[in-house]
Amino acid sequence: MKTPENYFFKLFANCIPVKGEEEILLFDLHKISYLEIDEYIYDLITDTCEVKNISEIKNDSDLREDSAEILDFLVENDFGFYVDDVNQYPKINTSYVTPDIINNSIIEVENFENYDIESVLTQLNELFCGKVEIWVKDKMELEKLVSIVKKFENSFMRTIQIVLNHNFLSDADIAFIDQGWKDLNKTELIIYNHTVSKSEKNFYFSQDDLSLSNYISQSQNPIYMNLNFYLESLEHNVFLNKKVCIDKKGMIKNFISFEKSFGNVNTDRLSDIVETADFQKLWFVNNDYINQIKHSALRYCFPITDELSLDSTAEFYNIPEQDSYPWNIKAE
Repeated sequence: MKTPENYFFKLFANCIPVKGEEEILLFDLHKISYLEIDEYIYDLITDTCEVKNISEIKNDSDLREDSAEILDFLVENDFGFYVDDVNQYPKINTSYVTPDIINNSIIEVENFENYDIESVLTQLNELFCGKVEIWVKDKMELEKLVSIVKKFENSFMRTIQIVLNHNFLSDADIAFIDQGWKDLNKTELIIYNHTVSKSEKNFYFSQDDLSLSNYISQSQNPIYMNLNFYLESLEHNVFLNKKVCIDKKGMIKNFISFEKSFGNVNTDRLSDIVETADFQKLWFVNNDYINQIKHSALRYCFPITDELSLDSTAEFYNIPEQDSYPWNIKAE
């Protein structure tokens, strides 16, 4: 590769090096891939190339002789490019700001008496919540539930999912599904433990057990490589950030399975709870503050779904069941 000597090397904005205790990975968040690099290359692309052009790098006796070839390799593999003025390409803004107060919520329902479902949905809409999952925990009249949800078809909410066990469906519910969903656009029905697996428009039928406990465990293993997830993970716990959950008794929580609650929707308004520092505390516990993953180069790729507990330092947190996470993933 013939490169002008006065040019500088610059990483693409979507290519981000992350240093771990045992390895250093260079992520390509567009291609959803990563390259394992050594500490010399990490320092070369994050420090040296910020102040030295190709000629200066080649003539610097303190640098490895293959430094220019390393940069050529990275350019050829779309990790970076050459430019005559590095100031024309400022570093990416890593701040993560969204206008919503709450952007996702899970609410459990087992009847229409424990709490006012319509009131909860109204309050979530006022908080600009974009996605709501309604997990049905017992046999309920589906038509009545949908009549409540239907009122929010033209709300701020982008998606409302009703998730229930096929075993909870009555003959009347099955008949209603065939006829009652025709004028619903943003409301989706997810039925698990079904006899078949299929999807059509707003219906999703699955033979799998998608109970909430399984839903949690299935969220633990994926590696997420995209710019939005990375930016959010730099300062936030991506799984809990801007989430509020209501259990079947109306208790307000960071997540359904967590023991700690902050109030009850029968006596407290959601806005009064979710905007408190106590409720939002875990939103800002990103993986740099979790002992079991803070040293991993993959720490900005994993959502942590466990309830966290402070360690003896009162600064860092522990995961109670760390074995459920694949910390030992290595670059290949």
